[in-house]
Amino acid sequence: MTSRALRPSADCPSPDYLHTLFYIDADGELRHRERPITRKDAKRWNTRNANKIAGCLDKGYRRVGITLPGESKSRLYAVHQIVWAMAHGEWAESHLDHLNGDRDRNILSNLRLANFTQNNANRRTPKVNTSGVKGVSLERGKWCARIARKRLGSFDNREDAAAAYNRAAQRRYGEFARAA
Repeated sequence: MTSRALRPSADCPSPDYLHTLFYIDADGELRHRERPITRKDAKRWNTRNANKIAGCLDKGYRRVGITLPGESKSRLYAVHQIVWAMAHGEWAESHLDHLNGDRDRNILSNLRLANFTQNNANRRTPKVNTSGVKGVSLERGKWCARIARKRLGSFDNREDAAAAYNRAAQRRYGEFARAA
């Protein structure tokens, strides 16, 4: 999903409609319900999809296509948004953060409401990070720690720079801080 959270609108299916399409199993996974046999394609669809985990991975997020009543084309919705809507009876008004950072783990206990800044604070260390530590880089032979474009200082070793970043992240982001 893009950086924009799905906002509730007329385009979102109602939580009641979601309950007719999906259920949440004992492990917290979103699964397809069986379709009634009255539909022409239901038997084949049930063989392939019923009781299986809903959706497919798209850039790390699990997404599922839903055709709204009266429409012929389906639209993709993020599974974590669907799980939230089914559990709370309404779509999330803001971003949803995955506590453990695993975008494919969409159980309710792994989701929490967050604003844009809080959601980004819980991101993993970027792959392009050459130091291997979030918020830390090597500059002119010294380890430099930064948070939100603010320089925290230069350090002789990487561990001290990481500790400085962690302290600043804890103060700035609280429970949303991800340790370096």
